[in-house]
Amino acid sequence: ASTFHSACVRILRRDADRIGFDKNFTIYDTDDSKRVLRDILKDLNLDEKAFPPKSVLSIISSAKDQYQSPEDFAAQIQDRALLEEIESYVSALSPQVQAIFRLRVYGERSFPEIAAALGEKEAAVKTRYYRLMCQLRKEFTPYD
Repeated sequence: ASTFHSACVRILRRDADRIGFDKNFTIYDTDDSKRVLRDILKDLNLDEKAFPPKSVLSIISSAKDQYQSPEDFAAQIQDRALLEEIESYVSALSPQVQAIFRLRVYGERSFPEIAAALGEKEAAVKTRYYRLMCQLRKEFTPYD
């Protein structure tokens, strides 16, 4: 008799080559994962208080649950960092431009809806939005 997990490990080891794995793979438990993560944080000179291992492991688990590849996950993080930079830039602009940007980008509102919400003419809203997009392209487009 064996537990479900030990039976699965035996099957995986027996057929590992069929799915592209080495038969000598290692399965980490929660403590092993935390230890490895702490080692990685130390190697990268990152503070555990800023990146609590339990939280980081939860984020990784969530990404795995969503079947995200490491590449897709990294791209999502980079997109989020860029969005934070853009938000910081936009937050220094006038309240009207901030509202137009947020309603258009986050609220996915049409220009007529935004104009009505702000009590402005649609042409004025479009002009401000397109000027902002030009500014953002200049500010956030890397030069190779």
